[in-house]
Amino acid sequence: GVRTDALVLLPKTYPLAAPIGFYLATGAASAQLDRSHLFHNRAYHGAPDLSGEGWHWYCGVADTWRPGHHTLVSYLTVTLAFFADRAVA
Repeated sequence: GVRTDALVLLPKTYPLAAPIGFYLATGAASAQLDRSHLFHNRAYHGAPDLSGEGWHWYCGVADTWRPGHHTLVSYLTVTLAFFADRAVA
């Protein structure tokens, strides 16, 4: 049970294109999240840099996204699993 402020921006071509990561608010609780994928002053894969607005980008790219099979709910399920992953290096 950790609560945190997170943001998922959907690409204009969603649901044909997958979300390209998510954002955590500055100072947000991150539980077991592998912070090596969290970027504080930049974003990649075409995601906007929202650090000026207090958000840090987490690289959670869905490489195997299949439109019609995967949904925002499935993406969020995987995203939530990142927070609970106990096998963090």
